[in-house]
Amino acid sequence: MQTQKTYTSPDGTLTFLVVTDDDGDVSLGFERGTWHTHADILAELQGTSEENAVARYIDDLLNDKSVICIYREPDRLLDITIADLNYDDLEDDLLRKPDNETIEFRYWSGAPYTPKSVQSR
Repeated sequence: MQTQKTYTSPDGTLTFLVVTDDDGDVSLGFERGTWHTHADILAELQGTSEENAVARYIDDLLNDKSVICIYREPDRLLDITIADLNYDDLEDDLLRKPDNETIEFRYWSGAPYTPKSVQSR
């Protein structure tokens, strides 16, 4: 039986889902978005159990240690992701985005995040 745990951001604009399917695979991602990750991937990257990796990932998100990226075109939401801050992906995203696309960087609390490349301008 599939189970789902739901987290809603304090400002009510984001919903984060943790879904366990019938085979026990755990996926994590935002409602209305296509991006997601899996517990086994997080566990491998963190060198810990899936349960501990998921708990840490959620804790980091809910406590504003993770940066959320919201990609939009004028008339639609494209995706919602959690940035990998070990890479320069935020700066790369800003450089490569189409002119009609916007990217909002924020924390779970709703506080904005400004990538370093934008801060230095």
